[in-house]
Amino acid sequence: MNFWQIYSKPYLRLESFFPYQQLRNRFMEFLEIKDDKVYLDAGCGPGLFIQDRHNIIGADFSEAMLQSAREANPHSSFLRVDLNERLPFEDGAFDGVYSNNVLAYLKNPRAVLEEFARVLKPDGTLVVSTLRRSFNPFSLIEQHFHSGGRITSLKSFLVMLWTLALNVRIVFKLWKGEYHGFEIEDLRKAASAAGFELSLAEWAYARQNVLIVARKSVCAEPLRLTAAG
Repeated sequence: MNFWQIYSKPYLRLESFFPYQQLRNRFMEFLEIKDDKVYLDAGCGPGLFIQDRHNIIGADFSEAMLQSAREANPHSSFLRVDLNERLPFEDGAFDGVYSNNVLAYLKNPRAVLEEFARVLKPDGTLVVSTLRRSFNPFSLIEQHFHSGGRITSLKSFLVMLWTLALNVRIVFKLWKGEYHGFEIEDLRKAASAAGFELSLAEWAYARQNVLIVARKSVCAEPLRLTAAG
């Protein structure tokens, strides 16, 4: 059983976690999902951002995550996709692409941003949130309780401890350089190089994530990167 299979169950508990609720609301505010447009949730996990919409396609590598996403969103479409590879979609297939807490775990985040630009229509919207280099999961718990969150049962307490332990593993991999943390300027430069024009860049998720909103440039060609970029 791999890490994301293990993480798929406690991940579902994030719906009751105040920092995550705030992040999701912020995402949806910027994406402005409309019924006549098509969107890609790249790295959809258990589908917490899908909202059971027929015009959102969820893509994820973990079959355990996708199984949870399909159960929660029966009217949406899902594909098992490795975001480290070329996306199985035509150029300009989507009006919007969004990706939450995924970019940090991929081999070449800048190349992934280029793929997002490729599958977006001209002037399409990109919304991305990803971990910062100094990611601290204890800050998330602090904000949850500061916002009025409570532990209502022993099960909730144990799930919180288990989720915290999994996030400590993520911190360790960020420290080792196996995962890719970003600061605001890092993500701004990577998105610009991939052919996006940024309209917003800010801290999110108790200041443990960087969130950007951008439009695919209708004139600029993305800077092509090597696999080592």
